Amino acid sequence: MPDLVLTGEELEVTVELKDTTPRAVKVALLDENGKQVEARSPAISESMSITFPALAPGAYYVQVSGISVGAPVVPVTSAVLAVDCPAV
Repeated sequence: MPDLVLTGEELEVTVELKDTTPRAVKVALLDENGKQVEARSPAISESMSITFPALAPGAYYVQVSGISVGAPVVPVTSAVLAVDCPAV
């Protein structure tokens, strides 16, 4: 997942589960205040790709976690910044 995207670009997130059998996960996009913008539960696989639509300017967090209580998926959160690029 990139640390930086241009405003209007899609954000692609790839989740790879290592050393475990494939599990159901939730991939949530949160704004800088922690409010959920969108969430997806991709088809179960060892490697899953999710594309979020064009982002408005701002800071976001992508949070990956297991769906069920006690799921053996350790939650991971990563930050991404969506910025405007001035015309040249």
